[in-house]
Amino acid sequence: MKIKNRFFLICLLVMMSLFAAVPAQAKTASVVLTLKSKPGTRPYYLKKGTKVQLKGKVGKKKYSGTKLKYVSSNTKVATVSAKGIVKAKKSGQTVIRVFTKDGKYGAKVRLKVTRKSLTIAQRAMNYKSSTKYKILLNRGKHKVYIFKKNSKGVWKRIKTFPCVVGAPGTETPRGVYATKDKGMAFETEHGNYCWYFTRIHSNYLFHSQIYSPGSMTNIVDGSMGVSVSHGCVRLYLSHAKWIYKNIPTGTRVVIYN
Repeated sequence: MKIKNRFFLICLLVMMSLFAAVPAQAKTASVVLTLKSKPGTRPYYLKKGTKVQLKGKVGKKKYSGTKLKYVSSNTKVATVSAKGIVKAKKSGQTVIRVFTKDGKYGAKVRLKVTRKSLTIAQRAMNYKSSTKYKILLNRGKHKVYIFKKNSKGVWKRIKTFPCVVGAPGTETPRGVYATKDKGMAFETEHGNYCWYFTRIHSNYLFHSQIYSPGSMTNIVDGSMGVSVSHGCVRLYLSHAKWIYKNIPTGTRVVIYN
């Protein structure tokens, strides 16, 4: 396929839906790629037996509503349907090419299929961040993982924090978010204090454990490594402060099981 040199872009939204492991009502994670006249190849990791939904959106009026073509270079590793549903079949690598039918614009996703569950580093690779940091939160393990991009553009895990997540009925929501506003402290409904909050989404925050009013030493609830909150992510005071001080607004946050 011959790709002509143009400046117009197409945005491809990759909606990740692990049907084998995630309930249908769960929110799907998403990754934004860019289709252009000279497409690069970006890695994406999937576990054998899982699926990912590819959807294309054309930025130029000429391509509004156009159908895209999907091709897998190795159908033994992964297949892709005419609607862009990729199914990981066996361990290995393949390249999923997505392009307009006239062949002018496209993108490539280098798909790596593994037999085992994704490692933390592999999962982190599946998401972009508008800052040099990414945060992954494993609800089942009650762990927060901080990644930072070094001067060579390589993402490295630099911090691992234990945490508290939401109790059954008030779960910390799975999904893909970006950090928003921050604050030094807020008062709970019982008049206690939580320090160094960073907003994840809506009313869900990273913040410290619960302290008596105005205190940073007298802990009211020192729970850690359990699911007992109303949905916020509680951290040790020093860890909440580190996120508050170091993580820029707009940092990608991925919450999963």
